Amino acid sequence: MGYLAVRFVGAVVYCVFTKLEKPFKECMDYKHAFVIGSIFIIVVFYLVLYVLHLMGGG
Repeated sequence: MGYLAVRFVGAVVYCVFTKLEKPFKECMDYKHAFVIGSIFIIVVFYLVLYVLHLMGGG
């Protein structure tokens, strides 16, 4: 379940960065969608922690 969720996030990010020129199914089948999703989730997580730190709450 977690693998598919991360792969879905990676496919969405990949489709957005390719300006939605490809059908979404092709983005889901992209072999690096899991890696892209993992990196994107980690970056967003650390950005949220950084913002919380700047606000004095982290």
